[in-house]
Amino acid sequence: MTTTLFLAPPNPVTVSAVFSDSANSYQASANGPVQIADSDFLAALDSGFIPVGGIGPTSGRAAWLAGPAAAIWSGNLPNLPVAPPLWFYDQTLGGKMIFYDVTTSTWRDPANGNSV
Repeated sequence: MTTTLFLAPPNPVTVSAVFSDSANSYQASANGPVQIADSDFLAALDSGFIPVGGIGPTSGRAAWLAGPAAAIWSGNLPNLPVAPPLWFYDQTLGGKMIFYDVTTSTWRDPANGNSV
């Protein structure tokens, strides 16, 4: 199962979430990252978490793109006028945040646009 990286909202200072359909519980400091299971993606949105992207090794990119969070995300998130880019925190690349270019089907470095 893949996970998704979220940032907690700035208010309150700490967000704790337990979702009724899940055995998982989460806690994050304001503007701090937390890994949330894809199965809890919609419940996390409803609890005020803000999606940032997937997280994992390079080998996990394809699974994250095929997972429920990316599918929901690419189909426009609730209350967002435009779907955000598909971001992935690649731990194999030393924790580099990269994005998926849907036009060319390529993962890219946002700093220079090169494929990674």
